[in-house]
Amino acid sequence: MRISGTLAILVLAVATLAAQRPAPMPDAATPEGKLLQRIASETDLANRRSLLEEFTSAYPNHEATGWVYEQLIDAYRSSDEPDKLLAAGEHLLALDPTDFTTAQNCLNAALQMKKDPDLVLRWAETISSIADQLAHSPKPSDENEAAAWETRASNAKMVEMYTESVLYESAQQSKNPYKIAELGEALALHNPESEYAIPMAELQFKAYLETGDSDKAFTLAKGMLARSPDNVQMLLNLASLYKSRQEPEKALALAKQAVEVTNSEMTPEGMSDAQWEPRKIALRSFGQYLQGVIYAAAEKWSDADVQLRASLPGIQRPQSKAEALYYLGLANYRLAEKGQAERAPDALLFSRQSAEIPSSFQQMARKNAEAIRTKFQIP
Repeated sequence: MRISGTLAILVLAVATLAAQRPAPMPDAATPEGKLLQRIASETDLANRRSLLEEFTSAYPNHEATGWVYEQLIDAYRSSDEPDKLLAAGEHLLALDPTDFTTAQNCLNAALQMKKDPDLVLRWAETISSIADQLAHSPKPSDENEAAAWETRASNAKMVEMYTESVLYESAQQSKNPYKIAELGEALALHNPESEYAIPMAELQFKAYLETGDSDKAFTLAKGMLARSPDNVQMLLNLASLYKSRQEPEKALALAKQAVEVTNSEMTPEGMSDAQWEPRKIALRSFGQYLQGVIYAAAEKWSDADVQLRASLPGIQRPQSKAEALYYLGLANYRLAEKGQAERAPDALLFSRQSAEIPSSFQQMARKNAEAIRTKFQIP
């Protein structure tokens, strides 16, 4: 899924949902009218912004104040002042609590300018509440008012979609697993059937593991697979959890399914073959690695050897690479002990390779390498 492209389209679409307030018709006979005329004729952006700020300070309850704050939002966006933009947005929403265009501007600022997940969550909740009110408000009986109502209700649905995309985008930006988990939970509450639910779940799953909440990770993975049974990443995620929970049969079945799906899956929409191929290799290798480690734990050495050899080219994490090489060394050693003496050199090679990688298997691999070299008298 090309989320960034989808988000860009939604930003443009939502930005057109509601026209800005019409420019005021100033009465030159009044002080406020004169100030509005000066604002309209001022070409210097800094001076114009100062005049706009002067107007909101002097005439906070004037009928043109909403229009003035809209101009200020544009000015603060241009000058990269998100805090002032958000404050202006608060003033506009105080004037019109159903102003979802202003709420959307604030949501944009929270995501793109502040990059603050807490602000994203706050404004996502605000915009969702506004959209929900508009979508569920009673349809007017007047024909003209009914047409406007239908437009606003339709627009509200687009705002909802936009909110979902922003929650996901914010989770992609964040490095804090607790915030990622919170954003994922907010999206699930907002719309569990969102098109962003599955990619968000992949981020959320990792976040739960990083925070030590494996139970939530387990529940999430099972829920996502119920919705998308062939999601390779979730199949592997759940297989890993079953492995850590000492349920090897379930882990093995899911790992096999993941490899089968990967082998048959076409290049996903929005990805090129060049982008998909390394991803495909990595997913398949991880599934083979899981199978190999599970077979080794069950002392099914031939099966372990086949799967672990196949997994090596695509394993990315050093710890996993070290583990795969360690068990390859052990599997070939056991097979050599059982009469396949030609496997002894491979047993030594894999053990030495594992010993070269800093990991929890390094010391054991070194001891195994020395034992294999001595027993089979390999130089």
